[in-house]
Amino acid sequence: MSTRASSDKQRPMKGRPSKLSDLEIEAMRLYITSRTVCLSSPDAKSLFGTAVKIQIGTRYFLATAGHVISCGTEFGVAREPGKPALSQFMHKWADEALADVGVAELHPESACALGNFVQEDDILCQFVQEHKWPVFVLGYPECCHARISPSVVLGYAIYADSDMLPPRAWPKTWPNSGFGQPDPSRDILVHYPEKAMVSFSRPGSPYDGRRMRPNSVPAPQGVSGGGVWLASFDEKRKTGLRIPHPKLLAIQVGFAKQLHLLRGNKIAFWLGLIARHCPDLRKPIESLLSRQPYRIAGM
Repeated sequence: MSTRASSDKQRPMKGRPSKLSDLEIEAMRLYITSRTVCLSSPDAKSLFGTAVKIQIGTRYFLATAGHVISCGTEFGVAREPGKPALSQFMHKWADEALADVGVAELHPESACALGNFVQEDDILCQFVQEHKWPVFVLGYPECCHARISPSVVLGYAIYADSDMLPPRAWPKTWPNSGFGQPDPSRDILVHYPEKAMVSFSRPGSPYDGRRMRPNSVPAPQGVSGGGVWLASFDEKRKTGLRIPHPKLLAIQVGFAKQLHLLRGNKIAFWLGLIARHCPDLRKPIESLLSRQPYRIAGM
C-alpha cells in the first residue's frame, strides 16, 4: 500500500485519451486496475460485482454499490478473478436510501495482501462540470467470466474511456427504476460506448497491456461498484513531466441500456456513509468534503 503526498499541480487531462501516448494510456490503466478488485462468492467460484479499495486515515475499506452487498449477502474479495478470495471483514454497511453505496472494512492484515489503495489525495468530492469530459470506467461484468476448472474462474476487466455528461445534457427521463430521475447533486452519467478497451485478467499476468484490444463491450451487470475516474495528471513543476493520476469521482450503480448510459453516485455519498459509522474518521472526511470545488471546464 502506498501513501501519496505531493505538492505538484493536479491538472485535468488535455485532449482525448486516444491522443495520449501508449505509455500514458497504459499508466492510466494500471493505476486504476491496481486499485480495483472483483467481488465473488466466499469460495471464489462465482463473481458478482466490483469494488474500489480506499484508505481513509489508518483504516482500509472497499467501496461498492449498496445493492451489491445488501440483504446480508456473503461475499469475498480478490485482486483478480481466479485468485483466492478474502471473506473476513471487520464491518459491512450499505445505504440504498440516500444513495446506492456500500462499504466493507478490511482487517489491516487483509489490506496488505490487496496491494495499492486509493488515498485521500486521489479522491475528488466536489466538482463543477460545464462540458463533457473524458473519464475512465473499470469493472468485472458477470457475462465475461469463464470457468476453466472447478475452482478457477477467469474474467475480463472492462476498461473504457468515455465522456461524463454535464447535467444540461442529461435525458429528460430515466427509464430504469430505482432512485428515479438522476439528481445532479448525487449522480453522474457516463456514456457507455459500444466499443471499449478490454483486458483479459489471468493468473501470472493480471495487467498485461498487450492483451488489451478494442472490442464490443458486454452488458455491464457486475460492473456495479466499480469506480468512475476523471482523467487527470500530476505535473512536475521543475520538469513539466505529466504523470497520469486519475481522480476517483463516483461509484457505478446502474445502467440505462436504451440510452447507453452508466449511472454513478458521487464519492461524497460513500464518504458520508463512512462518517456516520466511523466517528474517528469524521474530521478527515469533513476536510475532504470542504475542499474548494474542482471546475471541470471545456478543452
